[in-house]
Amino acid sequence: MSQQVFAQAAGREPEAEFITKDKPDLLYERAQEHIVAGIRSGKWRAGDRLPSELQIVKELGISKMTVNKAFRQLALQGLINRVPARGSFVANPREQSLLFELRDFSDDIRAQGGRYSCQILALELMRMPRELADYDLRTNTEVFHSPIIHERDGIPVQIEERWVNPSVFPDYLSMDFRQTSTFRYLLRVPPTEMEHEISAVSPTEQEQALLRINPMEPCLRLSRRTWFDRELLARSRLTSPGSRYAIENRFKVARTMPS
Repeated sequence: MSQQVFAQAAGREPEAEFITKDKPDLLYERAQEHIVAGIRSGKWRAGDRLPSELQIVKELGISKMTVNKAFRQLALQGLINRVPARGSFVANPREQSLLFELRDFSDDIRAQGGRYSCQILALELMRMPRELADYDLRTNTEVFHSPIIHERDGIPVQIEERWVNPSVFPDYLSMDFRQTSTFRYLLRVPPTEMEHEISAVSPTEQEQALLRINPMEPCLRLSRRTWFDRELLARSRLTSPGSRYAIENRFKVARTMPS
């Protein structure tokens, strides 16, 4: 985060089931069944690009509006991922859930009975600083930058900092992230690959001021990178005081027969 942004901010005190009908009642259900049948048969596997809506229109002889509704319903059910300007893809099976389930931080706070608020410190176009550059985001590459402080009941619980690929999310800077979170916005392009790194860190002086903590308070830092089809979507760094935040998850472990 830039020194100027930090200084300014420190001065201030967010399964569904498969369709199983044999005789669809509506035309869009017919289109849904056509796609689901292809997924079940293995014709289209996880990560495969599906035929375009226009191809389905021609194949089934129904309207584009009807096919579009079928695709939207399948996306809501989690069976496919729709990526703007790229097409629709078969989603990964839910059994293969990630250890770190992606969740909206504001939802977590509200689920715990807290009042969520945030401070947007900046929404800016910047060049990637040398100390944060890597193979995907080289030094001086232009990125969108958004440092945000998340608060529970008026108390800061996390500094979220994101560096976003402008070619994938061109309208990022025009969004009001008090109305919709950066998390929900970025899921417009569901990632096909993710990398997480968790570390314990000592807060910098700026982080101490933003989080209103003392120098001895340890912090938990989650660093994340997401890709779609080998193209970097965003890089994120989430820093929270250890006394105010914990990462929790519950998931099923696949059983295997002993050899």
